[in-house]
Amino acid sequence: MHNTTTSPEELRAAMAEKVRKAGHAQCSEVERVLHDIPRQEFVPDADLAVAYDCWRSMTIRGTWRTGGSATTAGCAASHCS
Repeated sequence: MHNTTTSPEELRAAMAEKVRKAGHAQCSEVERVLHDIPRQEFVPDADLAVAYDCWRSMTIRGTWRTGGSATTAGCAASHCS
């Protein structure tokens, strides 16, 4: 089920802005990743609004950086060197 009133790109931009304003995107790399990663591809059964809720974490399954195990996908990582 997907929200069709707002595009993933618009939701991703709004999510990135919320995270930035909250002070969690403290370097350009984090902000770029927030803008670039299509979260809906990792939670295809979730509504777009859920996929781009920046304060929600979701358990996903797949081989993307997990070797096939479950991982938590959150968006408020902010430690930059």
